[in-house]
Amino acid sequence: MPSFYEAQIRHAQYYQNILHQSEEHYYRNGKYYQEGLDLFDREKDNIKFAQAWTASQVEFRNDAAELCSKFASAAVTLLTRQFPADEGIQWLEVGLNAARKLQKKYDVWGHLANLGDIYTIRGDIAKAISCYQGCLQVVEELGERARRGKGVILGKLGTAYYTLNEIKRAIACYEDQLIIAREYKEPQEISAALGNLGRVHRANKQFDKAITLLEEALKITQESGDIHGEGVTLGSLAQVYFDLQNHKKTIECFEEYLFMMRQIGDRQSECTALAGLAHAYHASGDTQQAIESSEAALIIAREMNSRREEARALGTLGYFHHSLGKHDKAIEMYKAGQEIAEVIGDQQYIISARSGLGTANMALKKYKEAFENFKFLYEHYYELKDLRQQGLTLYSCSICAANLGDTQKAVEFAETSANMLAHVDDPNAEKSKELLSKLREHPQK
Repeated sequence: MPSFYEAQIRHAQYYQNILHQSEEHYYRNGKYYQEGLDLFDREKDNIKFAQAWTASQVEFRNDAAELCSKFASAAVTLLTRQFPADEGIQWLEVGLNAARKLQKKYDVWGHLANLGDIYTIRGDIAKAISCYQGCLQVVEELGERARRGKGVILGKLGTAYYTLNEIKRAIACYEDQLIIAREYKEPQEISAALGNLGRVHRANKQFDKAITLLEEALKITQESGDIHGEGVTLGSLAQVYFDLQNHKKTIECFEEYLFMMRQIGDRQSECTALAGLAHAYHASGDTQQAIESSEAALIIAREMNSRREEARALGTLGYFHHSLGKHDKAIEMYKAGQEIAEVIGDQQYIISARSGLGTANMALKKYKEAFENFKFLYEHYYELKDLRQQGLTLYSCSICAANLGDTQKAVEFAETSANMLAHVDDPNAEKSKELLSKLREHPQK
């Protein structure tokens, strides 16, 4: 008769195999993904109980540690698409500790990569970069046999840099990713690298080049049956068409993207598609439909505990409500998003929220509150030495100061704004000059 420990190990092994089967079906997409998802949903409680038991034994028994690492490896796609972020991180961290204890470098590499993915979803880009750099260090230790996987990590690292607007670093990573993918003739990785480069060229406003790269990537995903990759590429094409103000093509691409992500049960990408579709509807003049799409994205972000996407959905709703003249509602949304962004350290969104709060408060003639937000923005852009944004922000500061009765400050802000904007050849310099002229002609007491 087996001991209690042996019985627990067998129980854990059985449910680790069930998890592996679920993941295999889910990852294959098409008709198989629903089978995998159904199997996982049926056995979820037993799977989680078995994983938790192995995690409790990592420090004491190597066989349990190995099984704990396998639990994390067996649920790669499910962890990033179906698990709340905090739970996914917990699984991967204990799996990583187990792999390090056993000195299994390939498993260490895999767990670090997946942790990076979840941190990216959460908006903790600094931690994501640290994980991906850790992966590359392990790859160097493994040598040539790990070169194929190096390309995948370079793509992930490039995306993290792109999120931080470090475009040169992103391009370098993506170009190396494409070289490696073509060496090994990997369709999925080639299309991913092409898609990544397409997104970067879009950011650089090289729209024709971006479309060419993305259409090449789209063709590869369609030929290889990669539904997820096809959907993501359609989403990237939608963004290019959005920049070109082709609303019809933008909405069509985002709707296809959304349909595909729902088809394969990818909740995280469904949230992304809904967010993009919301902006497309708003740009086309359908703000009510835009709000509905953003609210749907917000629900998913909260279900997935994706704090970064939650903050962005709240900010987008704030912007839409502001455009409808519902400034109090906009302020409520912006503040809620700002609080989340401050917790997760998402500086990019904090700046966006502060800008929205300044504009919404100004619309309500709450000039003191508006000024505090614009002052914060000016200090941020001053540190970045961004003269254009400093000039634009000082224009708003001038309006607030004038309405608060401080004409001297208002004149000073308007004059500095005009000089800064003229220095960078920004046409808004004329607005600042006009404001300055009015302030000097009709000073408020």
